[in-house]
Amino acid sequence: MEELDKYIEQNYTFAKLPDTVKQSLGNSKTEWDRSVIQYSWSHQLRCKKNLVRKLVKDESIYYQNLLQYSKEHLMMYPYHLADVLIYRHDTTAFDYYHSILSTMLNTDRSYDALPNFTAADCLALMGIGRNEYIDLLNNSKSGRGMFRKRISPKTLLPKQPLPLKNVQHWWLVRAGRITEAQVKSMSPGEQMAIDGLIDKGPTQAGQLDKDLLSQLYIKSLVYLEVRIEDDDLIKVPPLEGFVMNRVLGDYLEKLLYKVFVSIDEHTTVAELAQVLRVNLQNVKDAVSMYCRLGFASKKNVSTTQALADCHASWHVDIHTAASDSSKPSALLTERVTGGKRVGILFDAALTAILMMGNFSPGLKKHAVTMFEAGKLTDELMDEFLHELDLTPPNDVDCETQEYAQQALALRDCIRVLRNHDNLPLLAQTDEASSSLGLDLVKCESLLSLDKATRRRVLSRNYALLISLAPLGSELPALSSESPFHHGPCVPECASIWMRLMLASMDPSAAPTYMFACGTRLDTMPSALAAYDRVFVATVGHEPSIQPLASVLLMLNDALAHSPVLVQGHSHRNETVTTLHVPLRLPTQAELDSLNARRVAACVSTVGGANPSATPESAASAGDDLISFGESDASAPTPVAELSQPAVVDIAQDTLNRWTLVHKDSSVSRLVSELNLTHAVGYVTVLHRQQAKDGMVDSGSSLKDLISLDIGDATDTNDKNDNDDTSDGTYSVHEVQFGVPLHEKELNQAVLAAVLHQGDDASASAGLEQQRTLATKLYSFIVTNQGAREDLLWNLDDNNSHHRMPYPTVSLQCVDGVVQSIL
Repeated sequence: MEELDKYIEQNYTFAKLPDTVKQSLGNSKTEWDRSVIQYSWSHQLRCKKNLVRKLVKDESIYYQNLLQYSKEHLMMYPYHLADVLIYRHDTTAFDYYHSILSTMLNTDRSYDALPNFTAADCLALMGIGRNEYIDLLNNSKSGRGMFRKRISPKTLLPKQPLPLKNVQHWWLVRAGRITEAQVKSMSPGEQMAIDGLIDKGPTQAGQLDKDLLSQLYIKSLVYLEVRIEDDDLIKVPPLEGFVMNRVLGDYLEKLLYKVFVSIDEHTTVAELAQVLRVNLQNVKDAVSMYCRLGFASKKNVSTTQALADCHASWHVDIHTAASDSSKPSALLTERVTGGKRVGILFDAALTAILMMGNFSPGLKKHAVTMFEAGKLTDELMDEFLHELDLTPPNDVDCETQEYAQQALALRDCIRVLRNHDNLPLLAQTDEASSSLGLDLVKCESLLSLDKATRRRVLSRNYALLISLAPLGSELPALSSESPFHHGPCVPECASIWMRLMLASMDPSAAPTYMFACGTRLDTMPSALAAYDRVFVATVGHEPSIQPLASVLLMLNDALAHSPVLVQGHSHRNETVTTLHVPLRLPTQAELDSLNARRVAACVSTVGGANPSATPESAASAGDDLISFGESDASAPTPVAELSQPAVVDIAQDTLNRWTLVHKDSSVSRLVSELNLTHAVGYVTVLHRQQAKDGMVDSGSSLKDLISLDIGDATDTNDKNDNDDTSDGTYSVHEVQFGVPLHEKELNQAVLAAVLHQGDDASASAGLEQQRTLATKLYSFIVTNQGAREDLLWNLDDNNSHHRMPYPTVSLQCVDGVVQSIL
């Protein structure tokens, strides 16, 4: 289908199509014509400039069918065709959405059926959101009775659009389709304005009285065109008025989300189209839609020229917009406005935390922007950090307190990375490291781009990428060598293959089985009989811990559509404690440096950017912020008075525990064989001990293993055993690459590793480590009969999506030896 679209876009006639394409159509010209018309409707193409003009006899019928198709599929109003639809078919955007809502009310459809951008446009034009729609639906049903007809929704819907809200002075005003009846009802001022538009053509909105323009618009005497030029620069503020319903997947919606994650304030519209390899006019239409909805605005608009040209009624709005855009950022005052940046990669789980926690409305607005736009740029970062500062550090609710701790860890992480002077690998770029900004970028949005486009966007905008860990199991990990990525080197690092390889490297690991898709199990393997609980992981879903006695039925259901990895977790009368240990233990000097950076970041945030402030000069202000051993909790730090940073002490017993785990043979072998001494991340280790009297393993939740924090069972064990980790055995469970947020001490240790790798030797070693790990993992997959064609597919840049290589045979790993199961 994508191949057909390519030929339709290039206006190929049936005679010019390659033979292979003709064969896919059954050598039928009728089928080709049908595909062209269907594509033209779904992409809302103008008739005159496209291939469809050769296939339709009457343009009027074509546009009628296009409107009908768009309404049936709940697409947005095609504003780029407004001249044709208004003049020839008398269909404004208000009429279009009025018809859609009327049909939905008649058929009792849910408000959730409206796609996101369509719902946002309906809200802006008609003032009908979720609550208003529910009220209308209830009111339309209230007239029902045995001999009574239902109230017509048309009588309940608004009769005219709302007054203009997001209009800018540079928008163009065009005369609409005006009837004789409308002419008779015009006031002298309205008639004069309409005569001017008819005689002189379209004019900028700012040249008309704003109240008069609003009256003309409400009466449908004019319509507005949001014209975008090739050299325009666009800025995206925090989203307001966005409706989070559902994603439709039509061409415009896909393009809107692509533009969202790719656009920045320093890239022109023409350059953006070149990066995305998308038709320039289509990108202009998408950006125009953003501006119309109030989700974006032009940056390169001269305030002085606007004040000189615009009617006096616009001056207040122009001054307000100019003052908002000129507010200085505490850190941007010393930061260049262009150039490459640092990108922190997150997934949808982080936005869910920011939305569900006990946070300020302003922070949730930024969370919506992160989720829908897929990016929060450095220009908005100071406002975002201010909202994070309002986060209450302690909460009565345990779950919301966990969310708050992660939000505060994110805040401190951003401040440290923004206030850098030598981040790793930046010395290899042409950018001045002290001038780089920082963006938060959503992985799912990047992965929606094809490989080549994603590579162009990342290499153009970023000098370094840092993943937050762990990322969700339902999406393939994003990998990148240029720019360098502190995260998974290849997507397979987050797959069940990686877990099997880790088990093969540790003879003390629990028996591990990888069952091929389509396998039918009659009984569980005998090696797992001694276990009370097992760890279960499938492709594209979060893993879980299940009781062995009831897992067989679930496994057979999962094996119908996915391979499944099963690993022994805990024996009867055995306690299993989950420990997260940094791959590289931080030194006191590295923590002192990190401490100084946190202090300098807080000082610059509160007092303004100070070019003379260095980590060394700030070190004396925060010597006790992060240190080994006990600290004096009663002594206030200067930072706490400035911006209330989360004071994190890496206690001596924590360091001792990490050191003990690193000395264990299973962990030391892993770090050595995979050359992880320069990797940024942490290893999850299971500590097994015989249960003491009255103690049983209660940790059946996933969070006891790999998610946000150590679970209740771990906390109970720590308290009762007094952190006695010298007894029992250790086994490696998983490795996560990136910076974690779920544990304060772990976060600081891994962040110190990021800041430590600032020289060329560490940078080269980091690149070499990632290549070595990728080679070992791919070799392991091929050796153990993983689907070779899937690996070749993933290496081909022409293939947009990632395919996890499925095992072709079922495998077992017992005592570190991987064998096929006959």
